[in-house]
Amino acid sequence: MAVNDGVVAPVIHNAHKADLGEIAARRGDLTGRARTGKLRPQDIAGGTFTISNLGMFGVDAFTAIITSPQAAILAVGRIADQVVPVDGRPGIRPMMTLTLSSDHRVVDGVRPPNFFGTSQRRLATPSNGSAEWLEVLGLEARLWR
Repeated sequence: MAVNDGVVAPVIHNAHKADLGEIAARRGDLTGRARTGKLRPQDIAGGTFTISNLGMFGVDAFTAIITSPQAAILAVGRIADQVVPVDGRPGIRPMMTLTLSSDHRVVDGVRPPNFFGTSQRRLATPSNGSAEWLEVLGLEARLWR
């Protein structure tokens, strides 16, 4: 997240056990502490997966670089209306580009496509849990310390 003197990536520990409301609350707390310079060492340590959103700055797509020792990073582009096929006819739908970079020493090559399939289902029919989404990358509790 952007702060006055750069960018910092606080960690939401045990996100796989939290519902969306809990994740949002933890993110709000971390954002407040980051912007006031009050993050603790444990707030930035132990991450395994990062979400980087440049869509809010009008960026359509980008490739994010993994911060070692994390397993993967998801780059989120802006949501914009695009012409797409709808029932065999042109239609306008809000679309966004997601780009996943993963470290193949940690995540084997079959998990990223599964992650995107799960992501598409989750975005189409959201629920409160986050575990299914993260576990598809193999980021089970062993990685969420």
